[in-house]
Amino acid sequence: MSNNEVYILDNMNNAIYVYGMDGIHHRTLFKVGNGPGEYLQLMDFDIRNNILFVLDFGGRRILKYDCELNYLGQIQYETYSTQISAYKDLIYLYNLKSKKGNDYKCSVFNEKGEKIIDKLIRPENENLFNYNESNVFSLNGDDLYISPVYDNYIYKGEDLQPVYHIRFKRKGFPDDINIEEQDVNSPDFQFIVKNNYYVSDHFLIFDYFVEGERAFCVFDKLNNKKEIGFVSNDLIPDFRFFPRWGDGRYLIEEINAGILYEYFPSLLKHSRLRNLSLEDNPVIILYEIKK
Repeated sequence: MSNNEVYILDNMNNAIYVYGMDGIHHRTLFKVGNGPGEYLQLMDFDIRNNILFVLDFGGRRILKYDCELNYLGQIQYETYSTQISAYKDLIYLYNLKSKKGNDYKCSVFNEKGEKIIDKLIRPENENLFNYNESNVFSLNGDDLYISPVYDNYIYKGEDLQPVYHIRFKRKGFPDDINIEEQDVNSPDFQFIVKNNYYVSDHFLIFDYFVEGERAFCVFDKLNNKKEIGFVSNDLIPDFRFFPRWGDGRYLIEEINAGILYEYFPSLLKHSRLRNLSLEDNPVIILYEIKK
């Protein structure tokens, strides 16, 4: 979200759509190709200081546009990266395994495209079946948090200091075991691992799977209390829950109109969605963080 506009990445159509807060479409970034200002495969994006940083997975580059989608330049890099965070004057990338010497999960660049540092070295024997789309970066105010997939720790700041250590007692994997060597999707996998997470001034929230069901931990940082279990949505019974983005007050999720029709038809009774069609834009759902 930037300047009261909502930016939505559509991986399937390889585009970014920009909408007003009233849901009206303003403009679309769709420039597939290999020329200046064009990309091969959109993977992620971030916005800072009215600059849109677009992560082109296929081209291994970051394209920069202003908020009117005018092309400003690009940054080339060597790794295949899946997530980006533009934080202060730096750009953080989360990398897939490269098999080239020392392999790091996170690379940090300045806006000129110069690499500052690589952080969080990756174990050598990574299981290729452990693909996971959980979020790596979480931004709360001026604080950036980074938690690689299948990592016990959540790190903070430019130096990536560990600030939270997540354990699931007997089901948590020990720090001396390389979880990435194992197939986490195997029925014989014995550990529970953190999935998505979100950090605010008041809460740390993350989800995890127990016997195929998604559970949550909500840690109240101010009162040092936690609640665990399954989250119920008071608007849509049995609705899948986890936000894609958040700020100090709301958690925000988007869901495809077709998915609502197929799995959650009760939501279509809501007064604002009675005229929703299968071809409509995704629905944005705001969850209020209650004190």
